[in-house]
Amino acid sequence: MKMEVVKMGDFTLEKLIGPAEYGDKLGLYARVIVPPKAAVPYHQHVGDSEVYYILSGEGEYDSTWQHWSTDT
Repeated sequence: MKMEVVKMGDFTLEKLIGPAEYGDKLGLYARVIVPPKAAVPYHQHVGDSEVYYILSGEGEYDSTWQHWSTDT
């Protein structure tokens, strides 16, 4: 997959791996750059999930049933 870079408001999404490489086992694997103090808007996943791996800085995750804070 040729890396595709997409700007979404203040976010930068670099698509690294997708269905072309993994078929229906993986929808998207991407590097997302989230600016300081920004938040990923509420959204829902049906039939799949989402994982965040924070490389630097700190983050906070909040859903209707879980809340986590982290600091690298």
